[in-house]
Amino acid sequence: MEERPSRLVPAALLQPHYLAFFTGQTLSLIGTNAQRVALPWLMWQAFGSELLLGLALSIESSAALIVCYFSGIATDRMSRLWLVSIAKSMSAIHAGALAYFAFTGGLTEAFFLLLSCFHGISVGLNQPVRIHATVTLVSKEHAPSALALDAVASNGAIFIGPLVAALTIYFFDARYVFLLNLISYAPMFVAIYAIRHRLKEKISHLHSEIQSDPKAIDPNVGYYLFARFLIATCAFPLQQFIAPLVSQAPHDQKFTFGLFSTSMGIGALGVGLVLSYIGSKRLAQILLRPSDVLILLVSVLVPLCGVSYLGALLLLLYGALTAFSRIGGQVILQANTRSRRYGRTMSIWWIVITGGQALGALLIGWVAQESSLAWAIAIVGITGLFILAGTRFVMSHSLQTRGARKTGIGL
Repeated sequence: MEERPSRLVPAALLQPHYLAFFTGQTLSLIGTNAQRVALPWLMWQAFGSELLLGLALSIESSAALIVCYFSGIATDRMSRLWLVSIAKSMSAIHAGALAYFAFTGGLTEAFFLLLSCFHGISVGLNQPVRIHATVTLVSKEHAPSALALDAVASNGAIFIGPLVAALTIYFFDARYVFLLNLISYAPMFVAIYAIRHRLKEKISHLHSEIQSDPKAIDPNVGYYLFARFLIATCAFPLQQFIAPLVSQAPHDQKFTFGLFSTSMGIGALGVGLVLSYIGSKRLAQILLRPSDVLILLVSVLVPLCGVSYLGALLLLLYGALTAFSRIGGQVILQANTRSRRYGRTMSIWWIVITGGQALGALLIGWVAQESSLAWAIAIVGITGLFILAGTRFVMSHSLQTRGARKTGIGL
């Protein structure tokens, strides 16, 4: 009798090559998310400028934006493990440079912006190739399991990374977070080395489980992409401005910073686990539009509530909505993508997200120079609500007009 895999262990993890890649990828993602939390904290302590923080985030996102599309083209044509090796090496160099300057001092504003650009290039190179490499390392029937585990790893790192950063900052210092991030890349390099020497990588197309049916392509994909851009512009930058918001706390800023960061992580992890196992295109289509309104509304309320337990609860909801917006949008896009162009399609997805974050961070940093940071975040969020409402009204009116023309009603 054929032995079936244990239900307690996802099928993809029973394949040794994917298990090695998954372990290394998860640890490096934890380090990256920990550094993402510690970097604004360290920058704020060193320079104390909202504009510089917004400019750094904008430069990093813009660099990723430019590189991302070319990375998608390369992903469809070149060795994915080789591309992952280059991207992780660049990220490790960035972490090492930050650790060096954090311990020795001497980090200038210009060099900080240069490091942000360098890291953006590594992010733009890595993002489109990650899911493609994940599917390459498993057999055809285990591809859905591998994709689910990738979502769990990404969202789990969103929770664990900020938690590790918060505990490290609270008990030690923000400098040690960058050192931990540098060390976290070691398992990934070991995994890639082992895989390349045990497995001759096949540059194959995506498997049939994630290929699209041309007849089932959603005509509203353009709206979904525009909505992701709007959410990334008006809502996503909030998480990067938590450190300046926490600086308003009258007592124990480190504890408050850890509480806020952990709240976002818990919300993202919970939604990621649920969607990884029960998510579907239909569920994303039903819930994505209401969640767009909610995430914009929460991004307005969080800075207005200030440093309080209500603010922490709202950030819990914000983390959950952020994860759903990313995963739900990706599910819809994935279901409407032909396999041979999957790398380029994923690059367009990341261009939309990173481009929106770049614009949003710059807008918040600029408005904060004229008013308080809390009102700057709120104003950008309110603007997003109005644009989203206007877009939906125009779409609804356009669909009604189109239907009237076809039926002859209302002419």
